[in-house]
Amino acid sequence: MDNQLKSHTPDENQIKKVLLDFYDAYYMADRIKMFSYLNQSFQDSISLNCFLIHSDFDIDVGILIEIRRIHVERQKKFALAECLVDFERGKKETVIAFKLEDEMWKIDGRSVYKRKL
Repeated sequence: MDNQLKSHTPDENQIKKVLLDFYDAYYMADRIKMFSYLNQSFQDSISLNCFLIHSDFDIDVGILIEIRRIHVERQKKFALAECLVDFERGKKETVIAFKLEDEMWKIDGRSVYKRKL
């Protein structure tokens, strides 16, 4: 993953780091850390306890193979990361949304845990 995206802006670098850290937490089964990378709106809707015990949130988020592109709309406090992820059923292109909160990029939990809210 190290050489797959040459970011040029601080926002892109921060988004890349958040995404890589989220997946590292997933690989280590550290769901508390995973939860910490999700946006506040998601955390307000789903308690940490629910996130930890409910099977809807214990899902396969795949293996991150490549971050292909990051598109940032800073004024809208929104960004998208186009990624290639390897799931049990094969590789799939997916888009993960981010929200800017207090100058920190957070993963929009709804973009990872679709239809779970």
